[in-house]
Amino acid sequence: FPQQDDHIPTINLSRSINPPSKGVLTFDGATYDLKKYGNFLGNDVTDMLTSQTFDLSGLNASDDVYFTFLYDRGGFGDAPDAGDSLFLQFDTTGQGDFINVWSADGTGTAEATFQLVHFPLVETFYFHDEFRFRFMSYGSINGEYDAWHLDYVVFGANRGPEDTSFVDISPLRPRTSLLGAYRSDPPAHNREGGYAADFEYLLGNPTGSSSSGTLNLSLSSAANPLSGTTTQSVATGAVTPYSNVSVPAATFSDQSNNWGNYGSLRLTATTNLAGDIRSENDTLTTYHRLDSLLGYDDGQPDGAYGLTNARSFCQEYNIPEQDTLTGVWIAFPPGIHYNPVTSQTTCLDGQTFKLTLWDTL
Repeated sequence: FPQQDDHIPTINLSRSINPPSKGVLTFDGATYDLKKYGNFLGNDVTDMLTSQTFDLSGLNASDDVYFTFLYDRGGFGDAPDAGDSLFLQFDTTGQGDFINVWSADGTGTAEATFQLVHFPLVETFYFHDEFRFRFMSYGSINGEYDAWHLDYVVFGANRGPEDTSFVDISPLRPRTSLLGAYRSDPPAHNREGGYAADFEYLLGNPTGSSSSGTLNLSLSSAANPLSGTTTQSVATGAVTPYSNVSVPAATFSDQSNNWGNYGSLRLTATTNLAGDIRSENDTLTTYHRLDSLLGYDDGQPDGAYGLTNARSFCQEYNIPEQDTLTGVWIAFPPGIHYNPVTSQTTCLDGQTFKLTLWDTL
């Protein structure tokens, strides 16, 4: 992965609701740098990812060659509609003669749980020395629409119909923030008691059964050394798929009153589980900014929203200290507006709008 002619999907941590592991592939109507594929309203092939070649010439159907992956529709983003699809194709000759071997259709409903696909290779024309596979999505070419999420592509011999478990507990993301309501907070807002708040961490478990381990946390700063205790270990208990682990902030509270001096906080989470098959999934680092930025979110856009029957919307921020607003950051995904009355489409790139501030709502 990937090949030269591919429309590369994006790897992300936050666009699926309950990812099986750290980072999933998202197929939609935008390029890897979030530019739309087309400036006209319509559907076509969007993202596509092709594997390297595999030599299967010494194998046959009796070798139990199975292909496995997990997928879901939409997540936090736009769900694929009827007429949208995700395809899996196999190269039967090594010369780019791909055929469809599996597909899923859009339903218009976003999903929170990944679905398992697991099947054997039985056709003789798959077993050659330049076998390849590719995933391909079909949907809107106008941006981050009709999203499919893909994870845990496993392909190999000497497997079987029951070989669908992956012993791999991984940290996925903090479900809540150690800064309380915010992910980024100016130092001037430091309130009595410091920043530290109890928070929850989301762990991934794609096995389908419970596993136990520990979640090790380390707090640091790129600017200055932190004082006090900066590490703690939390017993996960039995981790069922998509479990939350509650993390008390008391261990980190020693230096909470000094956090305004650090510019940012770096929280590193590592899981420890006996028999874990993928150690590269075991560590995740997230950052909390402590400068001029105030934000509820993690800075990674998960979904796009537009106005249909309204001309404006508002967002309220509650801050503990009086402050001055000097700028606003907004992520505008590329898109196309369709007017059903006039049947006209408008490319929204470069369009202007009015930004209004209210003292209270």
